[in-house]
Amino acid sequence: MGSLTDAGEKLILDHLLKTLEYAPSPEVFLLLSSTDPLDDGSGITEPIGGSYSRTPISFASAVGRSITQSANVVFPIPTAPWGTMNYFAIADNVVAGNILAYGSLGASKDIITDNSVIVVAGDVTLTMLPGGMCSEYVRRTFNWMFRDIAMAQPTNLYIALTSAAIIDDDTGVSIIDLIMTGYIRQLNNTWTPAVGALASSDNDVAIIFPSLTDVPETILGTAVVDHETDGEILFYSNAINAPVAVGNAPTFPIGDFNITLD
Repeated sequence: MGSLTDAGEKLILDHLLKTLEYAPSPEVFLLLSSTDPLDDGSGITEPIGGSYSRTPISFASAVGRSITQSANVVFPIPTAPWGTMNYFAIADNVVAGNILAYGSLGASKDIITDNSVIVVAGDVTLTMLPGGMCSEYVRRTFNWMFRDIAMAQPTNLYIALTSAAIIDDDTGVSIIDLIMTGYIRQLNNTWTPAVGALASSDNDVAIIFPSLTDVPETILGTAVVDHETDGEILFYSNAINAPVAVGNAPTFPIGDFNITLD
């Protein structure tokens, strides 16, 4: 089982929030490590010499919130011992590049001279845990990052306020937007580039909804959606419980609308 690194998460946030466009590599590469990689992509100890090299890895189409290796990865035959490899990482370059994901191998590999080194299909699975990003965009981003399937940046991004909690499989149609008079999703295409140990981005301008009237409601969820009235949800949070009185104009000052991938 594996997960995204901080770098992988930042590339996703920046691309989807339109602060930086990322062009995935046509190939991604599996690398082996004797030490446990860290979220920031450090802590990797690859074999040195012995004909070792990072090797391309292919993935099947993402399902649910996961993407799985689709074919065996066959490394070069070692011309010297590589040591015991317990972990893997995935990079977008055969030499350097970004470390996009990491995890543990299904079984340790004690690699000696002249032995075949094969990571069998299905041994590498990458998963995004529930919450924070809706499943449709998890699948799109996995296919984009690890299979080079095109994913254009959204034309516009809208902030939605909901009167019910949001779940991973919700869409821009299924969420329950506020129904107070005057409510519409608010356009916001201005975000800070993702930073920090936890990939995190904030609104770079204030998000101000109209003054709302009619029956008071309580905001229980917030979402970033790719359409003004329907579409798909990119990111969401249920970490809010904010009553809206008649005449109130819900507002998120600069830096108050935080999006974090972890």
